[in-house]
Amino acid sequence: MSPAADSAASKRQAELLKQEGNAFFKKDRISAAIDAYTGAHYMLGLALLNKDELAEGIKELEKVPDHLCCKITLDIFRDPVITPSGITYERAVILDHLHRVGKFDPVTRETLEPHQLVPNLAIKEAVHAFLSEHGWAYRMR
Repeated sequence: MSPAADSAASKRQAELLKQEGNAFFKKDRISAAIDAYTGAHYMLGLALLNKDELAEGIKELEKVPDHLCCKITLDIFRDPVITPSGITYERAVILDHLHRVGKFDPVTRETLEPHQLVPNLAIKEAVHAFLSEHGWAYRMR
């Protein structure tokens, strides 16, 4: 059973126990009412626990894989280029780095010229495939 179904079942069970507790209370069966209310409280706690686990699972699914993100911006690639050292960057970001900071790879510190940047078509295709299933990734900014 899925966490969402478990949560719904726990909520239904809690509501039934609450109604049962109310019925016992009206009949002055206080001990039985307390037992029913305690069970309802437990079931509601279980439903909330399942809801939290579901939320954590959704957060995990919404993460963009690291290999699809630029090492400088940490954002998903739009125009990835690979350097001779094998590291992929966002084209505009690495060109800006080469212009403003110096002509070296920001991770390896090896000399790097703009003409050495090559489009990383494999990563671009992987990003495209990821976005076809997870279109929200470009809207995360």
